Amino acid sequence: MIDLADRIARMRHAHPRAVPLVELSSRVIKTRFGNRPIPFFRVLKWHEGGIAEEEPRQIEHQTNKYAEAKGKVPILNRLEEPSVREELDDEIPF
Repeated sequence: MIDLADRIARMRHAHPRAVPLVELSSRVIKTRFGNRPIPFFRVLKWHEGGIAEEEPRQIEHQTNKYAEAKGKVPILNRLEEPSVREELDDEIPF
């Protein structure tokens, strides 16, 4: 979890509205009590998140649970991880 939080913080330094799409898996670590599984979140993609400029609506009762959701629609634009130059915000002029 700390690794995920660190990656999000670094990405949001370059892209403030960055949102990760993660996959939940597990890893095994050695402890003094033996091997133990821990959760691991692998970042699959980065998106620039936001909400459509539309007023929120009240949730209406729907009998069909697979019906399209009403209300705000998420806007996600694909982002690339920042380069070292962008991350450090450092350049040596020659």
